[in-house]
Amino acid sequence: MEKFYYFAFKHKTRFILKGFLSTIIFSIAYTFISAQNFTAISWGTAASQKYGVSEAQGRVVNGKLYSFGGFDSQKSTFTPTKRAYVYNPLTNTWSAIADLPYTPNGPGFGGVTHAGITTDGTDVYIAGGYTSDSSGTKQIFGTKQVWKYIISQNVYTKMPDLPIKIAAGQLEYVNGKLHYIGGTNSARTQDLGNHYVLDLNNLTAGWKTLASLPNPRNHAGSAVYEGKIYFIGGQHGQDSKLVTQKETDVYDPATNTWTRLADMPVPSGANGRGHISSGVVVMGNRIIVLGGEIVHQTCINMVSAFSPYLNSWTNLTPLPQNRYSGVAGVMAGDIFYTGGAKTSTTFKGVPFGNAVALSPVADAFVRNGSYAGTNYGSDTALIVKGAAVSGYTRTSYLKFSLNNISTIDSAKLRIYGRNVDNTTAIRISAYGTNNDSWPEDSLTFNNAPARSTAALSSAGVSNQEKYYELDVTSYVKAQLAGDKMVSILIQDPANQNSNLVFSSKENRKNPPQLVITTYASRSNITSDTALFSTKAEKKISEFNKEVKKIVVYPNPLKKRFTIKFPDTYEGDFYVEIADQSGRVFNVGKTKLQPGGSTIYADISRFSLRSGIYFLKVHSSTKNEEIKLIIQ
Repeated sequence: MEKFYYFAFKHKTRFILKGFLSTIIFSIAYTFISAQNFTAISWGTAASQKYGVSEAQGRVVNGKLYSFGGFDSQKSTFTPTKRAYVYNPLTNTWSAIADLPYTPNGPGFGGVTHAGITTDGTDVYIAGGYTSDSSGTKQIFGTKQVWKYIISQNVYTKMPDLPIKIAAGQLEYVNGKLHYIGGTNSARTQDLGNHYVLDLNNLTAGWKTLASLPNPRNHAGSAVYEGKIYFIGGQHGQDSKLVTQKETDVYDPATNTWTRLADMPVPSGANGRGHISSGVVVMGNRIIVLGGEIVHQTCINMVSAFSPYLNSWTNLTPLPQNRYSGVAGVMAGDIFYTGGAKTSTTFKGVPFGNAVALSPVADAFVRNGSYAGTNYGSDTALIVKGAAVSGYTRTSYLKFSLNNISTIDSAKLRIYGRNVDNTTAIRISAYGTNNDSWPEDSLTFNNAPARSTAALSSAGVSNQEKYYELDVTSYVKAQLAGDKMVSILIQDPANQNSNLVFSSKENRKNPPQLVITTYASRSNITSDTALFSTKAEKKISEFNKEVKKIVVYPNPLKKRFTIKFPDTYEGDFYVEIADQSGRVFNVGKTKLQPGGSTIYADISRFSLRSGIYFLKVHSSTKNEEIKLIIQ
């Protein structure tokens, strides 16, 4: 189902001609695929970098992607380059910016690889990493150096050194502080869980120590979401002896504690994914990991999205080619991935596809033996167990209504739980039943409908608590063409004698879902998601020239506000909102007409908390940032 958000553009005059005030109103309808729900990505290419690069560091600031250093592809040895570039998606061009200042530094050498990088939404911070040696022909494994790149001045300033020489860790910005986490020592003999913090409002205090990363590792990825730091994947060891990791951990600055979350998806047989330092982005309500290395010098094209709310992962459309150690960024609702694996290619991904999660209209489990007449419809759990002995078998039933669904491309049943008895992965199967008349409050083993189909799909349920998915597309499509009711039962057909406990709809935390996906590509939308219709009494020859800067009102605001542009602002503009952690919300792209435009914006879909934010408006020639207070 497509979601439409409306912005009205108004051009006004302040002169009165025979008592008549002329007004032209432009209504623009934007079609956005929800950043939380898109299920696929249409990949193409954008402008390539000038040189191939690996192990560069990058971040998006004000709608542009900045990439720093990496291994110098113009040299035969593993030597960092000091070259740095910025990509502008509006002009689809790369431009050189000031060289990195890392020392040793000289004509034709310098720079850094394996550094941590972050942004405060205005400038960029780079810490640690592998630097060049004094001859410019080799690399030095670790440094204490920390630098700030001031974008508006195209210069670097020195920051307080890290406590130790370190590399391959992650740097993140949260509430005015820099966090450097994980990495490896300068001898590359120890995986580090070190966690250092620098208060940018008290630089003289230097770096302090916070709670260590539970599983010390290097070459990981990270992101900040709602004020917490997510540390993802990585590796133990180096080069031919490395062992990749799939662990996901979250750090809460409010409590100085770490919590382990659901593991990141990896290809069958792989241990994990590393070399994703700049390959992790936040888009909407999800954290997305692109590519990665699974064993030494073997990379993949997998793209995976993590929902912090659901503590679950979903795989998206993979990159066109295998990549690792590239730089990713989100700009104007599109996903970019550039360089990596010694290439210069820039991939551009357009998200599409809408997903809706249906809740069960009824669910319950039944039990055989002496419990065959007992109803468990009000229970907060759905239990599945297969056993040869009577009285131990449990089967779970779920019913969904498709009344509000018109088309289906895929359907997946998601149930949240785990094997509570042991660590074995117990194989469960989903079956369809054509009898939809069963009521939740009186369903028992004695009156439960039998299965009407062969196994629709299967999944292994381990002792890890998470959402498990079963593909039921073909069966759900058939029910859509019929009575629009879907009844599914879940069993352990192999009688493996283990209790698998899942949340029922009565359990408000992580209830079952039937996720219906419909694909609708954004590429079919005119003018890059904007459809214009003009409502005007009369075109006028003069426009308001009094406004010289962008004006936002009301401010403080709640869910809606107005942006008034000066008459000098025209052409394509991107509008974004950033929080203090650097997380960016894409309001949309618009084409301003000359003469002073006014945008009416509704940001209720972002569910932003009260606090201070920054409105960012930018084009190929203009950039402006305005402080917002959201109540």
